[in-house]
This record gives sequence, C-alpha cells and structure tokens, in this order.
Amino acid sequence: AEYDGWLSTQCGCGKVEEWRFEMFAATVQNLLDRPESY
Repeated sequence: AEYDGWLSTQCGCGKVEEWRFEMFAATVQNLLDRPESY
C-alpha cells in the first residue's frame, strides 16, 4: 500500500483511497474462496 501511494503521487495522480485497497482485498478473497467461478 505504501508503494502504491508513493507511485501514484509520483505520477501526479494523488494518493490511492483506502477503499480501493479494501475492494482489491475482497476481490482476492472471493477468488480464493470460489476459484471455480473465475
């Protein structure tokens, strides 16, 4: 998360919001829980 924040500020995009990291984590967990649906 720190690297992503640093990288986005280097590109002039501003810091990545926390909810985006949470959404990514939920998506990965869903993939791990239900691999047959991906």
